[in-house]
Formats: sequence, C-alpha cells, structure tokens
Amino acid sequence: MEIKRAKHNLLCLVHYEGHEYIMQECILWMAQDVFGGRQLRYSAILQDKTAGSIMRVPLEAVEEI
Repeated sequence: MEIKRAKHNLLCLVHYEGHEYIMQECILWMAQDVFGGRQLRYSAILQDKTAGSIMRVPLEAVEEI
C-alpha cells in the first residue's frame, strides 16, 4: 500500500499474506543500517478479525480490498 492510501484505509479491512485484517494504525519510523545510513519507513498495525491478535508489518506488504 502506498502511504497516500493509508489514511483512507484506517479501521478498514485490508489483505496481508492472503488473509483479511483490520488496519488499526500507520507508523512512521527511522531505520538505521550498520553503516549509519538512515531511511524513513512505514509500518501498519493489523488486527486479526477473528482471533483479535495484533501484528506490525511493512506498509508496502498490505493491500487494499
């Protein structure tokens, strides 16, 4: 999912690895590699519809329904 679509999909059903989840949050964070290089990254907090479990995944791996 592109960051410009993240706001639209909050609290909506999304696909991740072939399953449906509710997108709860979008997180912006700074990743740093072993050489000190920095890069902005986005993650999504997804809630399982049935089990209620929560997981944090890369936003680019989440798909809109």
